[in-house]
Amino acid sequence: MAAQMPNGQAALHSLWPDARWNISALFTHDQITFHALAALKERFDCRPAVDAIHGSLPVLWNSGRAARKARPIDPALVKKRLEAFNGVGSGVYYTFSNHLLGQEDLTDEACNRLLDAIDNDTGLNGVIVASDLLFDHIRKEHPALKLTASIIKATVENGKGDVDYYRKQAERFDSVMVHSDDGFNLDLLDQLDREKMEILVNENCVRNCTVREKHYALLASEQRTGGKSQPEGCLMPLTELDGKNLSCNMTDEEFKSVYDMGFRRFKLQGGGDMAWQYLYDFSRYLLEPTLVAPVFFKYIVAVQSAYLARDARAKLQAARAARAAKAKQDPPAS
Repeated sequence: MAAQMPNGQAALHSLWPDARWNISALFTHDQITFHALAALKERFDCRPAVDAIHGSLPVLWNSGRAARKARPIDPALVKKRLEAFNGVGSGVYYTFSNHLLGQEDLTDEACNRLLDAIDNDTGLNGVIVASDLLFDHIRKEHPALKLTASIIKATVENGKGDVDYYRKQAERFDSVMVHSDDGFNLDLLDQLDREKMEILVNENCVRNCTVREKHYALLASEQRTGGKSQPEGCLMPLTELDGKNLSCNMTDEEFKSVYDMGFRRFKLQGGGDMAWQYLYDFSRYLLEPTLVAPVFFKYIVAVQSAYLARDARAKLQAARAARAAKAKQDPPAS
């Protein structure tokens, strides 16, 4: 029987205590992530090793997940997120992983402004890319930014299962994201660079998905056309739960096998998930599983719910005040 809650290093997941994380939450769940990290430090004297947080605004170079709501880029928002995460030693990475870019797309004003925003002297920030054109552009214009090869790149270039492919990418990139299916291929992983490979632990797609490449193409095209991004035949368990297909979520045993091989860089996806789904995986994979994770998950969800309720009330009150002010200005119809 436990006498007290684990604290410090003991509050992290004991099977992979030295795991380092690149978390998919920028511009989606970044505020709750920052609050979660602050709460862990305050309540458990614990700081998970979050090397970076990644994501994108709905711009042309984005891909990997749908970003449909076109809106002006708010420089103040980008600066605020950058300062918050860089201030605690975490990098900010853009998922500029659209693999269908042409030479003419490299001059996109919004995307280049975003690059300017994270190109500072911290050495923490970078970009996840799938296009060699974009790789060359960023290396030339922003040599201080780190570059990561996307899972999309390995998919569309038929790199899955190919040791030589990964080794070649590792020569060019600062880090390389391993194809989701290859995260379960221990024979292949055993031949790869432990320092440069980054392994995704909780992808929602089914293992050995037959429409993965088509899905990526639709997502990339959507940034330009706003069209459909879900391919026919998608078996993702979040939408098609049939009780048969395995997702790419790693079990504890699978994760531990990879960790014991010497890999320490891991990716937690969640940018396209609802906040509760994301927080579940954050708690499951980063924290001590029997005492800390359940309590922390319930706590942080309650905090998020209260925040959303307070925000909704504020918006409702503002709308009512606006209607009342308008009613005073507009004379009644005769």
